[in-house]
Amino acid sequence: MELFCTLAASRRLKEPGHDGAGQPGLAVRAERSAPLLTQIKLRFEETLGKISRKCTLAKAIRYSLSRWDALMRYTTDGRLDICNNAAERAIRPLALGRRNWTFAGSDSGGDRAATIYTIIETAKINGLDPEAYLRYSHRPHRRSPGQAHRRTPLERQALIPWFSRTLT
Repeated sequence: MELFCTLAASRRLKEPGHDGAGQPGLAVRAERSAPLLTQIKLRFEETLGKISRKCTLAKAIRYSLSRWDALMRYTTDGRLDICNNAAERAIRPLALGRRNWTFAGSDSGGDRAATIYTIIETAKINGLDPEAYLRYSHRPHRRSPGQAHRRTPLERQALIPWFSRTLT
């Protein structure tokens, strides 16, 4: 348990090497987090040999070890966070409103609702006001007749939330 506390404490430290987007420097992760994660893996393997294979703890440890490579990517990719709290918060409204999905009307209605929720949550994750982003991305643009719905690749790229930092 003390390893987890140490790992959690290391995440709260002011890490040198933060860039403007708040991503920790990879050197800091390699220096602090990778050794702690290695210790946790060794402790898991040691504990797994001492407990019954059928107990809940053994199942949890096997689950963790089976996904260890994905966890370690955190130490080599600055875009990743060690926890998925942001994703959990993003899908929470959808999970809480799950009963409402039975009233989408049809499968295509459910698909449309899922698309809209995806757009809204993507805008939120990228620091945009969802309502302003929807207005921005669905605004009419002037084209000659017959080309009203065609956008150039540059125009389409400008609609992606992480490229739409300034909404006009």
